Amino acid sequence: MYVVAYDKRGFVKSDLLDIAYSMKILADDLKGAIDGLKIKKFHLMGRSRGGMITQNFTILYPEYLGRLILMTTNLILPNEEGAEILKKGREQEIKLLMKDPEKSFWKNARILFHQKYRKEMKKKSR
Repeated sequence: MYVVAYDKRGFVKSDLLDIAYSMKILADDLKGAIDGLKIKKFHLMGRSRGGMITQNFTILYPEYLGRLILMTTNLILPNEEGAEILKKGREQEIKLLMKDPEKSFWKNARILFHQKYRKEMKKKSR
């Protein structure tokens, strides 16, 4: 079994081109990565915007999927009001991350990890 994580367009080390990225384009990028690795069937997990991409991938290319796992995601992008709320929340997250990375980690750990696992992580970090 393998775990594959790829760098989506405009994220981390990928160039951000001055074009509108549709979910179809991003789902097709995922398909290109999978085809390049010659993977025929796999389990797919997506979180946040990655969850939106994986849902679109699933609709377009269901023959590839074994299981689909979605975490903290939506099906579509929010309207302008929702986008503004998300933007403000993200700005607050970035400020906290810059000020106190450890506090930021544990704040986000609440939604990412089960309570028992968080307790184990805290024990090991002391």
